[in-house]
Amino acid sequence: MDNRTQEKVVSKGRSRDPRRAADAYSESALEKIIVLFRLGYAALQSKGKQRTELRELSEQNSELSKKLRAATKRPVELQREVQKSPIKGWWEASMDQLSLEELKLHKRMSEELSKMLTQEIEDRTTISHGNNSDDPCGTDS
Repeated sequence: MDNRTQEKVVSKGRSRDPRRAADAYSESALEKIIVLFRLGYAALQSKGKQRTELRELSEQNSELSKKLRAATKRPVELQREVQKSPIKGWWEASMDQLSLEELKLHKRMSEELSKMLTQEIEDRTTISHGNNSDDPCGTDS
């Protein structure tokens, strides 16, 4: 072997020069490492935000499902109440034909209906929070 071949063999067998190893940690290499670290951290934060948003949407879905079930049951309940009502066709009768007890009963039922309507209006106003109007139906009170 000549001297050049021996030098190449020796250089392959030696560890890297410590002065050159510092190049791996140069400023640009460190910047690349920092960028990669930040990208990983941002991805983790993004996943956390997605999980939070997914949890919030799931809670909203559950709440709306409960309201929907209650709303679908309500007509059935009202139908039962109408069938139980002691007075049939009271809206067709003249007020003179109703007894004092019947008038009081209708007054209580009207007050209950008024409360239910007020509550429904408040619920719908809350749901459509984007609506600036006090009257969600667009009619005069």
